[in-house]
Amino acid sequence: MQSNYINMSPSEYACKFIGTKYTWGGKSADEGFDCSGLVSEGLKGVGILGNKALLNSQDLYNHFIQLQNSPNFKVASLIAKDSLLFFGESTKEIGHVALAINKYFLVESAGEGRQNTKKGFVRLRPIKYRSDLVAALNVSFL
Repeated sequence: MQSNYINMSPSEYACKFIGTKYTWGGKSADEGFDCSGLVSEGLKGVGILGNKALLNSQDLYNHFIQLQNSPNFKVASLIAKDSLLFFGESTKEIGHVALAINKYFLVESAGEGRQNTKKGFVRLRPIKYRSDLVAALNVSFL
């Protein structure tokens, strides 16, 4: 999912923020990131998502699933580097999003929901540590 914006992929860009605190609703390194804030920043940083886009986990899924028929994007469901990983009850009830760094590991910002805790931060985890993966979208420029 490499773009011409900078010479980095979304997951590589997101990994620059490892250790940044988790803040529910957070959209920047200064205030902290929540899950959708980190993924959005990764996508914005490489020019895939517009700078003013403010999307939660469900909105990100809905936005990219609509691009399936766009001539400018290719959407696939195979987990690979930079896949958008969506977690929840179903694709209509997504509560968490992360970026795959390969088919085994992800980068995410996670904490304890709406509480701003010292326990939450941007981190790497095995994809299989969560059992509620409902969708994986690999969106790339054509």
